[in-house]
Amino acid sequence: MENANQEKEDLSSYNDIISKLQAVPEEQFTDISEKVMSAIKHERAITQQLYKRMLYSGIGVGAAAIALCIGLGFYMSQPSSEAIEQFASVEPKVAPIETVVAESAPTMSIYDVVALLQKLESNELEATDSQFAHLAELLVQNQKTNGFFGDVLTGAEENYNHSMATLTLVKLYETGAYPELFTPLDAALGYIRSNQTERGSWGDIYRGSNQIGILNVAVLGIAQDLGWADISGHLRRGLRCLETSTNAGLSNAGTIEEKLAIIHKLGKQIYTQRNS
Repeated sequence: MENANQEKEDLSSYNDIISKLQAVPEEQFTDISEKVMSAIKHERAITQQLYKRMLYSGIGVGAAAIALCIGLGFYMSQPSSEAIEQFASVEPKVAPIETVVAESAPTMSIYDVVALLQKLESNELEATDSQFAHLAELLVQNQKTNGFFGDVLTGAEENYNHSMATLTLVKLYETGAYPELFTPLDAALGYIRSNQTERGSWGDIYRGSNQIGILNVAVLGIAQDLGWADISGHLRRGLRCLETSTNAGLSNAGTIEEKLAIIHKLGKQIYTQRNS
């Protein structure tokens, strides 16, 4: 009885530590008690085991630091084999820690995208082919919140990449095999519209090239046929701009449909030549 009272009295100075350790959820660490603290004080063997278990059970740096501070006070003492065996036999009820390796976002070459588009246009591959499903998934999963696809693809300037990615997806959507592409396509079309200048170009005219403008007008033309109405006039402005900046005979075409037919031929020439 006297020894029990003495032990309780000796442990009174550790009440703050006991309280912190007892606050740990029971399912993570079941043997936090005065008995454990008594073993720490009298056997001086639990420090290393407790510290190791705290780190692996996810209790956290704070609880581990408490165990480490206790250990510093007793590290000079030799633990008894009985105490080590007693606490080493208790397995923590937690799942093992898994190492998660971050992977960079996947990419695809623009040349591979164009090659697939050409196979779709020539009916060499059906739209339901797994290669198209993989391409659509890659683009959609890595599309930016503003609708941009440009930095998902490699091999060319980002504006060209975006135009070609959007053209490929809108043609896949046109087949009816990928109705789930509506929302990402709507965002991609929104990016094209928001980056058009007041004149109707996409900035490439002033660098001596109409390629991006031709591709974007081709995209907007297909989109209009699929239900994306040209409410704000982006398609019409793009066509007028190309009429004055190209020698493709657009001004001689009588209807928008005839003008777009010319644009589609020009667009196909662009990506065919760039992929050859």
